[in-house]
Amino acid sequence: MLNHLQPSPIAPLRVVLLGATGFISRALTAHLAAARIPLRAVGRGEVDLTAAAAASALAGMLQSTDAVVMAAALTPDKGRDVATLMRNLRMAENVAAAIAARPVAHLVYLSSDAVYGWDQPLISEATAPSPTDLYSVMHLTRERMLAAATGATQTPYCILRPCAVY
Repeated sequence: MLNHLQPSPIAPLRVVLLGATGFISRALTAHLAAARIPLRAVGRGEVDLTAAAAASALAGMLQSTDAVVMAAALTPDKGRDVATLMRNLRMAENVAAAIAARPVAHLVYLSSDAVYGWDQPLISEATAPSPTDLYSVMHLTRERMLAAATGATQTPYCILRPCAVY
């Protein structure tokens, strides 16, 4: 849905993509290249979002006109345990701290439909999240962490909850 103050979409000046090597990230990279939208893809090799220094390193890369897409996550195949949950939450903690230090134009968080639980036959905008495992709890918690960070800086924030990505 378009913002009522903006009658038509405007391409971002630059997209900073966190989690540069995933399936969706590769498709987004190709789309942005075709649209000639500048991209700064940041992978774990450049900034490990779970590391203590990640927030300051990321803040140093950000510009106020950037649209940040957070697609970085440890997926269920990497673990469904508490250690994996905590690493995923540290990623969001560091992204939130970077945005608090250096506000950006937009933040898009790539979450998951897992936040609704597996017992929901149909999902709509009115469906309340009901996470059932650590992976789904992680995504809902990260959504709320990033919402708090963007709310404090009045940064426009979008959550995407795709399903069946493989």
